[in-house]
Amino acid sequence: MSTSKKPKLIVDEDWNRQVEREKQEVSAESENEESMDQISMDDIENLPPPPPANFETLVSGLATQSLAAMGQFDPTQKRLDYAKHYIDLLEVVQQKTVRNLTGQEHDMLKTVLHQLRLLFVSVPGGNDSQDKTPGSSES
Repeated sequence: MSTSKKPKLIVDEDWNRQVEREKQEVSAESENEESMDQISMDDIENLPPPPPANFETLVSGLATQSLAAMGQFDPTQKRLDYAKHYIDLLEVVQQKTVRNLTGQEHDMLKTVLHQLRLLFVSVPGGNDSQDKTPGSSES
């Protein structure tokens, strides 16, 4: 008869601590996700009112979307194609509202577009685009 030897399993304490730590992290993540899914009606009712529906809010909203797409808030969310899209949308607004804006609205839009274009070309990869720089289309 042959005796088969089973390998002896050796588990060190570092490995046990690592496994326990990973279990706790997974548990904490799942609890966090569950709590985020359970938004109460009180939370919804306590939201601030929406901003006014005006030209400045429209321009600010599109500019903010462009900044976010340039990775200004979260570098892992950088999408330069979307940043260019939002800048192009602001240019469309500018073209379609010629002679229909107050002086202040005109200046705001012009300044916002200028600043976004400068930022776009300064973002790594922003001027490597095969498309033209935002706002450089010829009309």
